[in-house]
Amino acid sequence: MYKTTMDNTLISKPFSVKNHNDKSREVLVQDKDNHLCLISAQGKKLWSLPMGGELVKEIYQVDMLNNGKLQYLVTTKQKIYVIDRLGRILSNFPITYNFNQPIEHLGLIDYDKTLTYRFCVSDLQGNIYLFSKDGKILSGWQPNRLLYPLVQSPFHIRIGTQDCIIAIQRNGVINAFKRNGEPYIGFPMTFKDTNIFSPVYIQYGTLLSNTLLIFLSSKGDLIKVNLLGQVVGRESFVRDESETYYQLCIDEVDKQDWVIARQTNQLISVLGKNGKTLFEKEYSNNSNKIVQYFNFGTNVEIFAVTDKEAKKTYLYYLNGDSISEKPLDSEHEVSIIYSDLYEKIIVQKCFKNEVQQLSFLRN
Repeated sequence: MYKTTMDNTLISKPFSVKNHNDKSREVLVQDKDNHLCLISAQGKKLWSLPMGGELVKEIYQVDMLNNGKLQYLVTTKQKIYVIDRLGRILSNFPITYNFNQPIEHLGLIDYDKTLTYRFCVSDLQGNIYLFSKDGKILSGWQPNRLLYPLVQSPFHIRIGTQDCIIAIQRNGVINAFKRNGEPYIGFPMTFKDTNIFSPVYIQYGTLLSNTLLIFLSSKGDLIKVNLLGQVVGRESFVRDESETYYQLCIDEVDKQDWVIARQTNQLISVLGKNGKTLFEKEYSNNSNKIVQYFNFGTNVEIFAVTDKEAKKTYLYYLNGDSISEKPLDSEHEVSIIYSDLYEKIIVQKCFKNEVQQLSFLRN
């Protein structure tokens, strides 16, 4: 475990990345001068690279050369980069394009799992651009104009031989496109008076008809649609006050599970899929909290609640028991890893100009 002091205040969460040489977990962070920094598993600062702007929140590891070595795919508001583990920008990068608005989301698509990547970005107006691995803009995505910003990165689903690129807009519009950018029959689907601010869960099936997109509006409407553009389920959760806000929390380990977080004033409630309360916690202020969910299996489910106003992160088990004696000093979301061998919960966090890795024995 370590605490590493950086030269400047950190502006990003710690992104947990894999070292392809020894499989250890390292950390990427960005500071207020927009330098991207890599921290080793032992807490050593390996390099610092000026990026010329703040990164969007998605980072991916890619094998651009198909040789088992991993690079980092990142983007600023205007440029797409691929950077190797030694801090060098790969040739042909960054990709620069005449984006209409600043980039807001970065998506990675690998249709056939052959490392023939596509880079997908959306901007603040909901324009979607799709690039080939070598940086060429693809037909039908120059851009594909949706005219309203997205909830999350555009993402790809393959069902049989059919490829779908899904784009969810914050105003409740669900889009499903073919590879050429044409919409599937039944899309877009528009849900009026429905604001979506949390990611969508994918329930995979064998057909378009039984593959579901599950999303939750901010006011507590849980809606399930299939890839034929049909609503197959809808329910509304209790909304006690006008200040009540709902979010869907997707498992950050492998995206195979989800829970619901509800905030009413200072109270956070975590609910299971059946709507039953798993636990509730009250905090010192009404600010919107970030709720993260990690399901490591073997009865290890962990929640992290980050209060940016108080600059604290609270860690809980599924029953609401606290993992740490005191909340952690933290200004951003955290990354969490679980070691089966040692039954340890490993937390990576950022606070001011420090990157810290902590461990807690599982109860």
